[in-house]
Amino acid sequence: MRKLTQLFKNGYIPKKCFMPHSLSINQRYFFSRLLNYIDSLTQTFAKNQIISQEVRGLSDLNMAPRNLELSKQKQEKVKQMCLNNQQQQYPKTVDSCLINGTIFQKIKMIEDAKNCYLDAIKIDPKLTLAYQHLADIYEDTKNFQETEKYLLKALEITPDDIYLNYRLGFLYQKMGNLKSQRHSLLRVKINKKRQK
Repeated sequence: MRKLTQLFKNGYIPKKCFMPHSLSINQRYFFSRLLNYIDSLTQTFAKNQIISQEVRGLSDLNMAPRNLELSKQKQEKVKQMCLNNQQQQYPKTVDSCLINGTIFQKIKMIEDAKNCYLDAIKIDPKLTLAYQHLADIYEDTKNFQETEKYLLKALEITPDDIYLNYRLGFLYQKMGNLKSQRHSLLRVKINKKRQK
């Protein structure tokens, strides 16, 4: 956060500085650290002369939509670059698993993204961000039961998280379970009162 504050004081506003206000301070710090790491990783990719011109256009994957359309060949190139760079520079950590999972999710390599997030959970079982990303994957594929399962696991870890309760409430709305939706959204209202 100090780095972001310093950037704002210098008049430089990074493109990826959006932080949902419902995140706790620790989650914001972790999320900003993760975005900075992804940014440095993509800059490394852009500097690498081995990368072909067609893949170089994907160097800023942070700005890509969650489901980026790529051919199978390009997907494999990006996957190999991510894994090679990780193995050369960094050991297998929670951060590297989350970064690779995010990249694979954006280029529609869903199984690889799931594996990365599950590896992150094996390393740190109390990591709610990995559960949220798994819920995103299952929500994109319209598998609402699995989405609910991972959101509930994240809520077991942080039961007062407003964002997770919102997501769960709107998931119940999509599923047509209005009683559960009302319960989740009431928890959000109660948690907001506690924070004031």
